[in-house]
Amino acid sequence: MIEQYTQKIFFVDDDFLENLKEESINEYNEFVRPQIDTKLIKLPLQPENILELIDYVPPSEIRVGNILAKMGYGSQFDTIDEFAEEYIVRKYKLWVQLCIALGAKRVGISSAEEVFIDEQSRYEFEGGLKFEAPLNGIEANVGCSTNRDLEEKFKKILGFVAEAVGGEPDFVAAKDIMDRYGLFRDEFFESIYEMRKIKTNKMLSYRFTLDTTKDMKRMFDATTRMRLLAMSRIYKGKAEIASAENSIEKSRKAVKLDVVVEF
Repeated sequence: MIEQYTQKIFFVDDDFLENLKEESINEYNEFVRPQIDTKLIKLPLQPENILELIDYVPPSEIRVGNILAKMGYGSQFDTIDEFAEEYIVRKYKLWVQLCIALGAKRVGISSAEEVFIDEQSRYEFEGGLKFEAPLNGIEANVGCSTNRDLEEKFKKILGFVAEAVGGEPDFVAAKDIMDRYGLFRDEFFESIYEMRKIKTNKMLSYRFTLDTTKDMKRMFDATTRMRLLAMSRIYKGKAEIASAENSIEKSRKAVKLDVVVEF
């Protein structure tokens, strides 16, 4: 039922589809048009299909009006609102794991910014304010801002700083991480893995920008936004739809992290 390339799941029922068809046959046709990364699941399901589905989806999330997204670098799905909020955190933590396996002494973030994908406005954190880090009591620096909600959003990212003794890369452990999460298909992760294989000119540091703009655009493409809005309109009042509406707002913004790795 769920293929490896499925990224989004929309749970609907016959009433929704009938209402949508009555409102607009064009919108209905666009909604049900097959899309390789999207699965439309009509409830209720047969018991055997439910058993297959719960390998990927928590049983409590299988309900009409719910919209799920693959949480990145794994097989599990969660609400699309959770994806918009947590994707950058999950991606960065995987990056830290891989860097430590490759012999890094320190992995941290020098600055972070939230960019509106369709606008030029952005919020930026850089230097100044300190938050307590969860790893080894190390601290990460982030800038002062009057936007308290944004500070809280970045706090768990910027506070995630890792330090280790450093040393030669453990390619067995690194390859296990790459295989387990399918990172060999991601140039972002594969590049540092390949660079650490070079023995004649060992890398001392690596600085780059981790940008989720493409990830957010890919997850919230035009067809997905249309489906979200259609479900928001017809399923209005359901708790699941409030979550979906939040995700639409969050999808307008991407996160950029300036990351420093020292070997």
